Amino acid sequence: MDNEKLKKLKYQVEFVLENEERARNDDNFLHEVLIRTFYRQYLVNIDGAMGVKLSSFADLPNRETIKRVRAKIQNTEGRFVPTSWQVAKARQWNEDKWKQALGYWVKDPKQEELL
Repeated sequence: MDNEKLKKLKYQVEFVLENEERARNDDNFLHEVLIRTFYRQYLVNIDGAMGVKLSSFADLPNRETIKRVRAKIQNTEGRFVPTSWQVAKARQWNEDKWKQALGYWVKDPKQEELL
């Protein structure tokens, strides 16, 4: 994937993570919302359900690439972190760092040493 496509995909993933909290915890949901939002032209109605023609798969971003972009945004940049502790724990987040990223107050261990 070239650099311009990757930049565009990063913007799209950021948009979904910002607007769909569930997408922060569920890569399948992230992928679904991203496709419905930015690649609607590739969707077809098949017996009342939305689907993608096999011939269109090459035009869509790969699920694993979306997952990697999400991981970089959450793990490296620390933005749009998972809202579920079970998910954060499975993704090997430190609990205190996860709580801080969500805006919770966390005891400073250095403060406790002083008491």
